[in-house]
Amino acid sequence: MAVYKGLKSDTDVFTSWTVSMAQALGHDLNSVPRQKGSARTGAKGVAGSSKRASKVSSKDLRAHAAYIANNKAKITMPMDIFRAVKRAIASRKYQTKKYELEEEAESEDTVGHKNFTKVLEEVCAVLSTRVDFKLVIRNKDATEKKKTRKIENLYSALELEETDLDDAMPDTPPQSQSSASAPKKLPPPREFELALEAKEEVSLRIECLKADRTELLKHISLVAYRAYGGVIDLGTAAMVIGAAIAQFKHEEEEIIALAESINLHHLLQPKDAKRTIYDQTHDSLEDIWTVVRNTPLYIIPLQRLHLRKGITSAGWEQKEEFLVKYIPDAHIDHELRTRTWENAAVNALGLSQPLGPASLDELTKEIYRTLTDHWSPLTMSFAAEILWTMNRPEMHNRVDSDGLLLEQLRVVTEPLKLAADAGFKMDRQAKSALEKFRTIQHWIESSPVARQKYNVLRRLPASDPMSGIQHDILPQLMVTAQGRAEFLQRYNSVPDPTSDPQAQQQYLNDYYDVSREADFLRRKNPMYCGKLLMDLLLAYEEVGLASANSGAVLLSMAHIYVALLDQKILVRTWPRLTDVINTHIGTLFLGKFPDNPQKAYNRLLLASGFSATLVTALKDECEKNPRLASKLKRAKNSASKDETKDAWAMTSRPVVQILREHFSGKEPDLLRTMYRIDNEFMKQSKEKLPRSILDGEGTVAFLTKLEAELSDIANLLNINYVSLACACTELFQQMYEKIIASDASHGSAVASEDWKAPNHRGYGIALRVLGELEEDYLASSKRRKVDTPTTDIVASVLSEYIAREHPASPEHNFDKGGVDA
Repeated sequence: MAVYKGLKSDTDVFTSWTVSMAQALGHDLNSVPRQKGSARTGAKGVAGSSKRASKVSSKDLRAHAAYIANNKAKITMPMDIFRAVKRAIASRKYQTKKYELEEEAESEDTVGHKNFTKVLEEVCAVLSTRVDFKLVIRNKDATEKKKTRKIENLYSALELEETDLDDAMPDTPPQSQSSASAPKKLPPPREFELALEAKEEVSLRIECLKADRTELLKHISLVAYRAYGGVIDLGTAAMVIGAAIAQFKHEEEEIIALAESINLHHLLQPKDAKRTIYDQTHDSLEDIWTVVRNTPLYIIPLQRLHLRKGITSAGWEQKEEFLVKYIPDAHIDHELRTRTWENAAVNALGLSQPLGPASLDELTKEIYRTLTDHWSPLTMSFAAEILWTMNRPEMHNRVDSDGLLLEQLRVVTEPLKLAADAGFKMDRQAKSALEKFRTIQHWIESSPVARQKYNVLRRLPASDPMSGIQHDILPQLMVTAQGRAEFLQRYNSVPDPTSDPQAQQQYLNDYYDVSREADFLRRKNPMYCGKLLMDLLLAYEEVGLASANSGAVLLSMAHIYVALLDQKILVRTWPRLTDVINTHIGTLFLGKFPDNPQKAYNRLLLASGFSATLVTALKDECEKNPRLASKLKRAKNSASKDETKDAWAMTSRPVVQILREHFSGKEPDLLRTMYRIDNEFMKQSKEKLPRSILDGEGTVAFLTKLEAELSDIANLLNINYVSLACACTELFQQMYEKIIASDASHGSAVASEDWKAPNHRGYGIALRVLGELEEDYLASSKRRKVDTPTTDIVASVLSEYIAREHPASPEHNFDKGGVDA
């Protein structure tokens, strides 16, 4: 991750420069006879398909450096490369010393590291006799911030000692050398890396991973504090922490694979003499795992730490007791998901969509891996340490994650219920998204883990000393007596033993207590609630967009609204519609608001998916009346295939679409999802050659960017598209009836229930309004006045609605143009 990648990158940059410069000066240790014909073509093909860096031995690197030093040409090394090798030397010294102290290693265990560092120091000393170090400006037009390539000093916080190379750095940059003294032509850039013994590489990567673990835990603690303080939502925090876990796990699995391939698996196990806090957590999880395998019940009879190992650390014992309580609930959650909520058995619950596996947070996933035969020890203990950090007294009492989840569920469920009560008809896509939403809703409201927990405790053998504690759980499940009675009816045939306080106390003297909290899993893990919340909001937005896109309702109302504001016919703003317009201006207005009524009319047609040619052909013959939409629709259907799409269909942000594919199961792997988001960040970058944040700047930098992006997205996911679409549809119905009443030639009124179905009636009204405004605009140049009866009706209905529903809405800033942000 960050430490190892940074250290290796610094070393490789310096190695690549040294080898490339020596080759440019004519030095080639690996010269081979020139190949001919097909042999040379085949060799080129192999070389072109391989992107791996070439290995360079320590001996060859010394030879390249000696050749450069003995050359008469004066060479200039960019200062950032010189600083990179200084960081690499200092960092390797620090990691070697740290390994010796923490693992109590013998001197021969680190001889490879010391020799590797010595090679770098010797090469630098040789080069300093011939090479100048200069701050190179690659682009004269660039800003000061971009004049040098930025390589972050990842180790400044370690207070490392400076190397002996400080004397080689000149006080002022030397003057540029003449072209005669420099190599005439540099070869194409190639990547080289210094060869390292496999054992040294494994031990180095392990130490770097431990350093990353410390930095990630600090960053995650800050993320948790921001979530507890309400600065960011739980869904954002859950995704950020999950991404950190996924990255950490990926690095550990790479190290494990490397160690096992060369039979060095023992390097992954710390020595008993000196164990870090993570290793202690790992010990506890191993012990819990062993007990669970022997007694597969809810209660884990793990002997207390001071009795089992003679350790009296209060903090460690509290952490161990917490894990003893958490793992059984995680096991119940896993069983319910895999047996019921993630397969066809969900139909028995009256639901048609399963609960996605991605809604379970990475902390619970990794800790649950304790119960399996295949797990990553560092990742497992890292996840447990994060969870325990969140539940320390100074943190976990600051937020009721379960309460926040239920409150958010109530907020987003209310508009859907209103739409259902109103009989608003949705298309197939909206109905499918709604079923998915209801599955998540049912899981949150019914709390199946808590109910199953009661079921398991109720069925404990009467001989079990903890038998009877189900009575502590029941009041938390059902508050009212009626609900409790209905719940207990299914247990009429199951014995209901009472507790034996004396037997329980005797048990607790030797073993850890059992969780008496019904919903312990999600109340003690805000990230569990955060993942459910993110899944809930993604489904909520999907339902909203599907409903809004079922007809051109929002497109039509948006164009009417902006046109009336632009002509100062409408004075006050509609906040909810304004938010949607500003969010989807690219779709609704092709990225820019029209600045006059003539452009507004054409912009509506173009935003609807008509080509410029079709708009011109229709313009002279279209009758501007509410039934114009059907004529336009027939013309559109006869156009090309690309012109028949619903161009007004609003879509989610690319990052939201990536997250939705992850939660829906199309891309279940979280690590690949994070790399897809990283790739999206590169697309959004304004740099000419954007670099990957994950591979370039490190995990912490990516998590910071991800947190900012998700915090912005969280506001968009809460947009109430459904209620807004219902309101617009009803307003168009009122407008249509008044237009019919004012002009009987347009036909009879529609049925009272017709407005609830998706239709294009509002689109026809929008065309008529914009057509009247365009005609009036063109007539104004000839000092003529045109009647706008439809516009007057529409403006009246819209003004009355805004005054009634949003009496405190601000007046529009007409100098600003468009709509108020």
